[in-house]
Amino acid sequence: DMYARYLDAMAAVVHFGAPSLFVTMTANPNWKEVQRSLAYDQTPKDRYDIISRVFNAKLKELLKDLEGMLGKQLAKVHVIEFQKRGLPHAHIVVILTEADRARNANHINSLSTAEIPPLPDVNDRSNLANVQRRLRALVLEHMVHNDCSGPEGRSCRCYDANKDGCSGNFPFDFCEETTTGDERQKARYRRRRGASWTATVPCDRRKSATGTRVVTNQWVVPYNAALLLKYTCHLNVEVVTVAYAIKYLFKYLFKGSDNASAAIHQTQRILDQISNYENHRYLGAAESFWRIFKFSPGQLSHTVVR
Repeated sequence: DMYARYLDAMAAVVHFGAPSLFVTMTANPNWKEVQRSLAYDQTPKDRYDIISRVFNAKLKELLKDLEGMLGKQLAKVHVIEFQKRGLPHAHIVVILTEADRARNANHINSLSTAEIPPLPDVNDRSNLANVQRRLRALVLEHMVHNDCSGPEGRSCRCYDANKDGCSGNFPFDFCEETTTGDERQKARYRRRRGASWTATVPCDRRKSATGTRVVTNQWVVPYNAALLLKYTCHLNVEVVTVAYAIKYLFKYLFKGSDNASAAIHQTQRILDQISNYENHRYLGAAESFWRIFKFSPGQLSHTVVR
């Protein structure tokens, strides 16, 4: 089924053109809709049914917003995944019209940015300044990559043994201007250096005695300010400008669920590899409720006739 859905998505690319945006949305257990629904002494991890319902409602609203908020949409495809023992998240690929595709650095900056919003003057109490403060707080809470540097980085989930570093290439180099890239190199987001784009955030006490770390724009995950302010969760917005990323994006979307190979060994050694080895997959609470509620596991905006 996953391979058939992958072929359907590639058929949409052939018909409508290359992807324009790659969006990832992760559920936030601290959403007010979740917190208000908890009974006394309950925590979000006790009510994955509530998290699933709220995430499904917000995802539907996000998909509606993506039809025109960042440009006129021609087609889109999304897939739901579930973090290990944790929260649901959605991967969304959007194809925009030719007129709305990002063609230059200014257009990319209007769609996505990878910088910490500077803190306004303490005496500035205007609405714009208050929005800026709220956006800064959201970026520091949801859009800062975990500290995977140093020897302890090998224990991080993002560690890639082949790269001997972060699989997401964090921390990025500072960059004064956004570059559009070319057919083989993706766009580089502006990541300026300076005190205005530096902040202190909480971290694991095993890495810092103070329980805090200093972050710069090198650690910021690209985001769209309007969407982040509205949905208050991890919401990564990547502008796609590289042609060879097409197949990677869709294979990433339809890679399927995590699974493991389990071996059964008896006291009497029987060399029967077929019966001794089975492929297994696991379902967490969030995915179980998602299936119980019969929510969609993903969808292509158009029907493909095979």
